[in-house]
Amino acid sequence: MAGSQQEGERNIENEYDQGSLGIFIHAALSTREKFLTVFAASLATFLSPMSASIFYPSVDALARDLGVSNTMINYTNTSFKLFQGIAPLMTASLSDRIGRRAVLIPSLIFYIATNVGLAFQTNFAMLIVLRSFQGIFGSTISIVGTATTADVVTKSERGRYLAYTILGATVGPALGPLIGGTISHFLGWRSSFWFLVAFATLILSATVLFLPETFHCSAPHPKWMGWVSPARYIGSSRNEGSDQAIESPRSRLGPWSTIKLLGEKETACITLFSAFFYACYLSITTTLAFELGGHYRFNAMQIGICYIPYGLGSLTSRWTAGSLGDWNLARLVARSRYTHNELEITDCDPPFEKARLQVTFPLAYSTAMFVALYGWALNYEVHVSIPLVMLFFIGHGMAGVSSTLTTLIIDCHTERPATAMAAANLVRCLLGAGANAAAVPLINLISIGWMASLFAFTCIASTPLVWVVYAWGHKWRTEGHVAI
Repeated sequence: MAGSQQEGERNIENEYDQGSLGIFIHAALSTREKFLTVFAASLATFLSPMSASIFYPSVDALARDLGVSNTMINYTNTSFKLFQGIAPLMTASLSDRIGRRAVLIPSLIFYIATNVGLAFQTNFAMLIVLRSFQGIFGSTISIVGTATTADVVTKSERGRYLAYTILGATVGPALGPLIGGTISHFLGWRSSFWFLVAFATLILSATVLFLPETFHCSAPHPKWMGWVSPARYIGSSRNEGSDQAIESPRSRLGPWSTIKLLGEKETACITLFSAFFYACYLSITTTLAFELGGHYRFNAMQIGICYIPYGLGSLTSRWTAGSLGDWNLARLVARSRYTHNELEITDCDPPFEKARLQVTFPLAYSTAMFVALYGWALNYEVHVSIPLVMLFFIGHGMAGVSSTLTTLIIDCHTERPATAMAAANLVRCLLGAGANAAAVPLINLISIGWMASLFAFTCIASTPLVWVVYAWGHKWRTEGHVAI
């Protein structure tokens, strides 16, 4: 009985993956090719979060050499986040018009040049200007990388494959301080930027040589890659009347179309809730170096090592939030008895909201609890192992929440995933920039314990936003005729 039910779920899953969109780029790729494409795209998403965090452990040395305070150095993170949120308004929608490679490759080149400048700069003014450019190109690379993954995976695979891509945003902030703390301890803080130059050059080489063009409206990628051209494949496989569905977004794309997505009720609620958690995450990762240095007198290398639990927690979310989201979607589709014909009549029927948010809720509430415990553990200077254990569970929960919500946003906007991600990124980065600027002054004013409790309470207080989506999101999406 159980076996037949599971078989039924797989059959329905396959049917609903082959609905009426007519855009089967994933069918042109073997499993190995798909994995390699996702792997290359995922590497690109590490650049922006690593750029933000790689010099956290060497903040004291950087402030001392430039003759400014730690708070002033922290403002460079604020400028980074501001431009990280604003830049994709143009570049993400551009990749939804002309293709992923056409945006990704120039962004990588400019990103490399910016980091060379950062390695040579000698004053605070140049640091803050170049950090702003670093945010512009780094965020573009990350969003286009995420969109590339969304291009090549099916709906039923989206949760687990996007979990790999989102590891850049979740593991990257922990990996950056680990690498930066280690190499700056031996080679100085400038070595952190030289590492980013080398890493970005590696990604650029892999992109130019191996990453295909995945966007269905763009020109075919080179034949020598041995892959089916997505543009030709779609042109010969789409259903009658699908030209409008494929071409119409191109004429509407631009910064204003990105901002307009935030006017959709479902997208606005999901994005705002995600932004509160992103602000909480930033308040922890950007102040951890200060707190470990102040409470435990750790050096740069020791501080970098202490980011490992957060990274490991983020990594494990791939096997929980990502896989559970896909399994839950298949289960709900099977239970609701959707059929191929029904899906052709209305593409808005799959219960994405319930499937993703049923995984999000327990992660959100438990993460808020661990954030508060983390803050008070540091406040009372208990053994360092206690806050590090809390960091593991915070990383796991934050990555899981981010993964499920990002997947849900793309579920609702598969025709233009980069534009949808840019809209979400704008709100997250603007709110995150404010949290980043306020975190250190708040700690000085009310202590790390109360600061963490305040952010934890904010996360819990924002959950009605997604409960509303859980209850009415499917109806809003259907009424709004959002292409999925």
